[in-house]
Amino acid sequence: MTPDNDSVRWAIMAERKQPVLFIAGTGRSGSTLLDRLLGRTPGVFSAGEVRYIWKNSLVDDHLCGCGNRFSRCELWSSITADVLGPDRSMTPQEIIDVKWSIDRMRFIPSLALDAMTPRQRLRLQRYRALLEALYRSIRDQTNCRLIVDSSKDPSHGFVLATSPEIDLHVVHLVRDSRAVAHSWTRRKLDPARRRRSAMMPTEAPARSAMMWNVHNSLSSGLRSTAASYRRVRYEDVVADPDAVVDEVLAQCGLSGANGQATNGSVELGLQHTISGNPMRFERGPIVVKHDDEWLSAMSARDKMVVSVLTTPLLLTYGYPLTVAGAIRQAAGR
Repeated sequence: MTPDNDSVRWAIMAERKQPVLFIAGTGRSGSTLLDRLLGRTPGVFSAGEVRYIWKNSLVDDHLCGCGNRFSRCELWSSITADVLGPDRSMTPQEIIDVKWSIDRMRFIPSLALDAMTPRQRLRLQRYRALLEALYRSIRDQTNCRLIVDSSKDPSHGFVLATSPEIDLHVVHLVRDSRAVAHSWTRRKLDPARRRRSAMMPTEAPARSAMMWNVHNSLSSGLRSTAASYRRVRYEDVVADPDAVVDEVLAQCGLSGANGQATNGSVELGLQHTISGNPMRFERGPIVVKHDDEWLSAMSARDKMVVSVLTTPLLLTYGYPLTVAGAIRQAAGR
């Protein structure tokens, strides 16, 4: 039997680099949903926010998406043991320290321009070696063709882009800045933490608007460093999940979802996601729909502040500046 072109391509790529799909952008933009939608495809491993694995798993022992603590999750226990080795030459705190010594916004220019000091380069090599070992172990133990990393933070993406072992594909996920700002004001329980009353972080609208500007602007810079780059709107993901998943997987050389969404409902199974929105624990059929609560629940003042602060990128991404325009756009979906 003659192998198809897709199989041949992936066999060749597997010998060279590990394909990683990085979802870039800012928090509360729907990255967990997109990650999980992609993870339904055979050969695709939905890893969640890989950037936070060291603290969440080795220090805080948060819940994996499977519902077990990381220390009791067979998959992640095996992967971390493989990465760290039997002697555990680096302590969890040492790993976190070396991560923060290079994976920060202020280092993005140096990473993008390859203009690091010798000390920075040494830190990058140490941390990158850990990430490369992590992705190799994920691939080997899950037998996946593609790893989805929904960390979002652009600094993590620029670190990955420097790796000669990673074939980095970027999906830049954007969402209306007003919807994002409103989501950041909501108080939600974080079921992943040990303390049952633990809440997810919140941000004031003006601050989240500035974060939206910075993260999205920097994420666009990954276009010049990644193997492929695609910008996707959250609103398009929820409008037609299969179409977006097909496009994103095709970007990475894989076939698509084959009509897995039915009447806006998708079936989600168990996935070993590291971190993300609490919806990563949901299983079974879920309805994928627009969350336009900001249109009615957000104060007029906050809408105005966020709209003014984010006007240039709102226009770039095709969002109306006025609430009336947003209502008309929502009605036309």
